Amino acid sequence: MKSIKVLLPLFLTFSLITSCSNDDSKVEIIEEDKTETTAPNSLKSFTVDQNGDIYSFYFHYYDNKLDKLAYVNELNKITYYSFTYNASDKIEETIKYEMNPNATSVDFGDSNNFSNVESSIVHSYHGNNTLKEIAGYIYAYNNNGLTSQIMGLNMFPTVNIFYDASNKIEKTETFENEYDPGFKQFLQFDNNNNPFYYLFDEFGFVIDKNLTGVSYNGSTTTSIGRIIKDLYCICPYNITEKKEYDESQWPSYTVDYTYNTGDYPVEGVFIAENLDTQVQTVRYTINFDYY
Repeated sequence: MKSIKVLLPLFLTFSLITSCSNDDSKVEIIEEDKTETTAPNSLKSFTVDQNGDIYSFYFHYYDNKLDKLAYVNELNKITYYSFTYNASDKIEETIKYEMNPNATSVDFGDSNNFSNVESSIVHSYHGNNTLKEIAGYIYAYNNNGLTSQIMGLNMFPTVNIFYDASNKIEKTETFENEYDPGFKQFLQFDNNNNPFYYLFDEFGFVIDKNLTGVSYNGSTTTSIGRIIKDLYCICPYNITEKKEYDESQWPSYTVDYTYNTGDYPVEGVFIAENLDTQVQTVRYTINFDYY
């Protein structure tokens, strides 16, 4: 495993396409007699507070790899996921489990929390282990090996990604369909470690609206909103400002972070400004916890 560089904005794109009900399949996710091992500053959990609605994610590792994930939505409903890996230690399949409706904790070792396999999604990679496709979204890369485009299987939605001289994302253009002129985002980043990038870079792990129920970038729940969030995982730094070409439709925001001694954020406060009143309001807050 590479030394930790910079940790993942989650963004696991779930388009749940297969289902099965094999009781034997749940054994792997509830076997907790193994020793948990993680690299320093591995993301343990993060919690989103969006106007009083709380969303939480809890990560479990085994043998220095992301092993399981528990997601708790604003209604305190718990959903569990596990991951299988290919020979290159990249996530090959994400498996969603039916939740026991009586489960009241995210304890991975409590077999009563789990039921049958509900569905799964397969990840595919290029020969150099860069992400090729997940849940119907295709990734393309520029000559520097940086993600230059994220596109749906039917060409839309499409996000084109542009970088500055320092290889930070400078601007994106998003097209919903063939007749959409697209809208532009202009992005600014800090020089600190992104707590999601490591999971994306190391394991190919991403999250989107289908999993979270949370819009991290303030976008809508459309496919555009889902695909844009992938931009956070492909940058090793934390986004500090997003400006929209059409602010009347896509509000801009800034982010204030506090960091730990390893330059990983422990809190991010997303602040939007009302275009009419110029009043700044907190849109949501994210708190990070590490091993």
